[in-house]
Amino acid sequence: MDGGVKVWLDKVWFKRPGGLLRKNSLLVWDQFSAHRTENTKRLAKELNTQQAVIPGGLTSQLQLLDVSINKPFKNNTREHWNKWMTEGKYDADWKDETPINI
Repeated sequence: MDGGVKVWLDKVWFKRPGGLLRKNSLLVWDQFSAHRTENTKRLAKELNTQQAVIPGGLTSQLQLLDVSINKPFKNNTREHWNKWMTEGKYDADWKDETPINI
């Protein structure tokens, strides 16, 4: 399960500014099990990266992408979807009309 985390660490985290030089860094994870394996901890240590794990149930309040991007995006999408549905534009045979213009 942590194979995807290894790929992400190699392809994204390692190539961020300062990653190639293995500068001290902090990586904030959620509680996903692959983020907490011994293999992931070892890889992070090799990259000179400290890990912090957000306690369960707090990701939506503390994880930067969830707070600043994902939540507003989901709220906006839900608003457009609800408007589309309540205006009666939904049809079981719908094919051509784009439901959401974002």
